[in-house]
Amino acid sequence: MYSVIPEKQKQELKDICEIGDKSVSLSKTKESTSYFAFHSLGLNPRLWQHVLWNALDYSSKRVSCVTSRQIGKSTAVAIYALKVAAYNLRPKGFNKKTHVGIISATDEQSKKIMLEIRRLIHMGDENVSKRTGGKIEKFYTKMIDSSQAASNNKTAITFKNGNQIICLPPTPRIRGYSFSYVFVDEAAFIIDDNVFFEYIEPTTANTDGVIVLTSTPNGQQGWFFDLFDPENKREHNEYKRFWIHYTSVEDEDF
Repeated sequence: MYSVIPEKQKQELKDICEIGDKSVSLSKTKESTSYFAFHSLGLNPRLWQHVLWNALDYSSKRVSCVTSRQIGKSTAVAIYALKVAAYNLRPKGFNKKTHVGIISATDEQSKKIMLEIRRLIHMGDENVSKRTGGKIEKFYTKMIDSSQAASNNKTAITFKNGNQIICLPPTPRIRGYSFSYVFVDEAAFIIDDNVFFEYIEPTTANTDGVIVLTSTPNGQQGWFFDLFDPENKREHNEYKRFWIHYTSVEDEDF
């Protein structure tokens, strides 16, 4: 049941990654995460990442993705989280802000994703500076709220627009948070199903938020396996599912 990537999406990504005009379209940046990755951050998106981002860019609210190792899964999460927070793409709550939660199977992994987001911010700074001939410096860094009142540390980034990205371990600490987006990295390795159903899932209840589950395989067991349902036992599955084989990365030639 490995996902087959349509030729249309291959051509779409190829078109996005054409250099063309040096100017960057803000509307396209907000609309397409692949465009954001290539033109704003200076990264070449992988085809499977483009497919995942498209699902989110075009309003899928429940997404589940199983991938091989070392194909850019955590980077895909980090890029999307940065874009939606920087540009306030899902404003919710009284203050109309976009709050992003990233929960990983371990505290160490969640902090690694935060480091990846910070790395992307610096890459974006360098790319924007290069594209503008040095006229614009530290474009994304200047979006960060550097005041003493703002939470900016190993587990949180706060933007001047009030948006926030928070990384959390799979513990009861998750309770009480409310997210526009919640990403669960290495979901199959969160063994306790209560963590998802009692702690993580309720964080989107008041925001009509988006839940994205990503993981490498961990056997035919657990809540993640049941939700991903690779054998299609469920009559209806609310999750848009992707199963990415490593060969889909090796075969990229666009």
